[in-house]
Amino acid sequence: MRALNSDRIAAILFALAVAFAIWLYGVLAHRNDIFPYPQLRAVLMQAQKGLTLIRGQVRPEDGWFFYRRPIESVPETHTYLPDAVSKAPVLVYGIDEDRKMAVRIIDNEGTVLHQWVIDIFALWPKADHIPERDRPKADPGGEIHGLVITSKGDIVFNFEPFGLIRLDYCGNPVWRVPAFTHHSVERDGNGGFIVSEQDYVAEPGKTDDSGNVEIFREYVTFVSAHGQVVERISVNDLLLENGLDGLYYLAAHAPFGLHFDDNDLLHMNDAEIFPADMQPGVFGPGDILVSLRNLNTVIVFNRGTRKIKYVHTGSFLMQHDPDFISGDEISLFDNHSLVQSEMNRRERPRDVASRIVILNARDGTERVFFEGSAEVPFFSDIMGKHQWLPNGNLLVTEARWGRVFELTPDGRLAWEYNNILDRGVAEGLLGMVLGGSRLPAGFDRHRLQELGRTCASLPVAP
Repeated sequence: MRALNSDRIAAILFALAVAFAIWLYGVLAHRNDIFPYPQLRAVLMQAQKGLTLIRGQVRPEDGWFFYRRPIESVPETHTYLPDAVSKAPVLVYGIDEDRKMAVRIIDNEGTVLHQWVIDIFALWPKADHIPERDRPKADPGGEIHGLVITSKGDIVFNFEPFGLIRLDYCGNPVWRVPAFTHHSVERDGNGGFIVSEQDYVAEPGKTDDSGNVEIFREYVTFVSAHGQVVERISVNDLLLENGLDGLYYLAAHAPFGLHFDDNDLLHMNDAEIFPADMQPGVFGPGDILVSLRNLNTVIVFNRGTRKIKYVHTGSFLMQHDPDFISGDEISLFDNHSLVQSEMNRRERPRDVASRIVILNARDGTERVFFEGSAEVPFFSDIMGKHQWLPNGNLLVTEARWGRVFELTPDGRLAWEYNNILDRGVAEGLLGMVLGGSRLPAGFDRHRLQELGRTCASLPVAP
């Protein structure tokens, strides 16, 4: 055997050193989420999605808006406890069979009493306020995310990414606000509305010289009954002005100083003001409740003073839709997303469930009002809403499974609705439901008939 000469030994040692350096950098890149790990991960995820489609495991229309039905059969609507269920009509909104966003008023049997089918390209034919790269080109054109109905029967809703829209009962546009309003619309107690808003970012992936992307700016925005923006409160500034720097930067990476490779630092998904008819406690008039999903945090601040008076972080995961339920208490939809998000999930995970949690700001306690179980399954890794009803029941929107259901105060299932789509491209699928609520007092079948008679082209509720 020939002896290795010094040049050959040096070349081998150099190759081993280079290989070790590459391996070591790969380990550091994975642990600290630095180049090229995030880029390779994104490419791999897209490749996996493409391979899944090629293999026929998922139809192109499945995924974000459409889901295969779960293995167990589900009814379109069903009343389990006739004596306990609420009788008010239900307003639900989500995707329909024709790949449109639809808002429907239904009764407990599932009969459609009225509907608005949203053709966003007809309502908003020129959307120059949306950056070109984000401008939708095909139905459904985005999604309704947050909606309220007024005493006149008008609906006010966010159609992401177009803006805030008000339609009358007949579907005619009243006004539009061209802004990236999203996730939530609530009444402000003065005839107007309080909404979540975000600045558009023309190039979300563009980085500065330090490799950082532009962070989304989030706002609590007040809009008048006539569609005029009255006030915008920056939540980004609010956190920093109140000395919550550590909370604000919680979602940033910090291997070598703060680093932002994701625009969505906060992901604000709800804002509402303390109800005027509620007895004050720790919370009171002028207080605003905000949910920051990516920080697993809710905060309460006063509109007049801009002082944050309450912060709760960490005992829930990826939460949505917190509500004031008393002067001392807040309830929220805890998605409890302890599993990887999966577009084509055939069944709910068996070892994790979403929850409705109640926080008490006076004594610092919290309790789980309801958690999904084998008897009453409940899980939505994203989105979701809940509504407390006058009879003490709770209406829950399980967005990912296209389901709205009502619970009694002791957690029994009283009623449910499933958005089963039985024709068109969506035949045999479940359609996402982004919100459901019982209509307020005064919106009975007789009132809906009266409103329907003003709309010559729309059927009157039977």
